[in-house]
Amino acid sequence: MRAEVEAMLGLVPPNVDIKRLGYLSAMLANIYELDQQAVRTWMATPSAKLGNQCPVDLIDTPSGLEVVIAEVERLLSRKVVMKNIKAFQALKDR
Repeated sequence: MRAEVEAMLGLVPPNVDIKRLGYLSAMLANIYELDQQAVRTWMATPSAKLGNQCPVDLIDTPSGLEVVIAEVERLLSRKVVMKNIKAFQALKDR
């Protein structure tokens, strides 16, 4: 699993729970449909939801990792909702 996380994020902070980092990696892979470059771009881009900080700058502490995970969970939830709305619209348009 460690190799997968390293490949996905390009780094592994030494003092962070690798399982939580793997969870983050899996959620990002789902959101960006396994596009590693898109994941890296998201990780390196400042986010207003993260206090205008880059996610990659926050994941090196347990508390920062949890903040990033919470934001990614929110994004993943939104993706699922949007996918369900599209599926509902497709059924409705039949």
